[in-house]
Amino acid sequence: MEMRWEPGEIVLKFRLGEFILFRYAIPASVCQESFLEIPPSLSRQTPELELERHGLDVAFVRSCPLAGPLPRLSRMGGFIRYLKAEYRHYYIERRGTFEEYLSAFNARTRATILRKVRKFESIYGSENTFHEYATPEDVAEFWPYARQISARTFQERMLGQGLPNDSAFRSTIEALARLNGVRGYLLFAGSRPVSYVFGPVIDHRIFLYDFVGYDSAFARLSPGIVLQYYIIRRIFQERRLEVYDLCVGEGEHKRIFANACKACGDIMFLNASPKYLTAVAIDFLLQATSRYTVALLDKLHLKSTVKKKIRSRFCGYPPENCSEVI
Repeated sequence: MEMRWEPGEIVLKFRLGEFILFRYAIPASVCQESFLEIPPSLSRQTPELELERHGLDVAFVRSCPLAGPLPRLSRMGGFIRYLKAEYRHYYIERRGTFEEYLSAFNARTRATILRKVRKFESIYGSENTFHEYATPEDVAEFWPYARQISARTFQERMLGQGLPNDSAFRSTIEALARLNGVRGYLLFAGSRPVSYVFGPVIDHRIFLYDFVGYDSAFARLSPGIVLQYYIIRRIFQERRLEVYDLCVGEGEHKRIFANACKACGDIMFLNASPKYLTAVAIDFLLQATSRYTVALLDKLHLKSTVKKKIRSRFCGYPPENCSEVI
């Protein structure tokens, strides 16, 4: 299968933990295929023809399946291959019925999820709590509710990573909605929106878990877990989408809900020039520092305490309400 590549831009976010210190934008030829279509052999091939075609010095493959271990940094001819991140990419394949999907969970996990759903429904009911948005008119209705949630989240207030609200992004989303290319989902507690998921639909069959958020004031009711349950049930019942791609990251909720995963990595192929060597070296060292710091805090049993204190400073609620439930 021939891979699709397009010229674009990769932004290296130099982090210490969750804090972004600065960003460095690099023009790049970007692989456009889903991780479900990319062969593992791509991780071992320098895409020189694509770089030459686009007149660029950098190629990027997001979530490339890995056939085996790769060194973080290696030399391939005149290029550097940088394994920027390595992780398990979790997803849900729609196979069988929703009941069969649930039955694959261990009894304790299934009981925990259903208990959270029943608890939410016992307070707010099961009618008009879950809404799906797909058409341009739907998206226009969805947007202010989702933005209301996003504005309160730790990710937006501290990291600037909430649901975008600029006109260019909105125009793109409206164009995709006209092609049945997006889905938005909301969970309501009465009249108040408390959790959202929004993302594109790829090839009319894969929904991406792209933008997410929940209202920390409702954390005790696990609105993220409840919304995920409703979304997955909807996908199985509607029987249009084939895959719910939970995207990169290894959050506990992804491991809980996924019924499939692949070992993947974000790979950059860069011309071995001083400026790119410097950028890669800084990113590599900062990642190593972050991993060491997290491991040390974990060893001292301080990781959870420190995370909650930092997040409570920015989410505006007591530390006990700032844990991750989505």
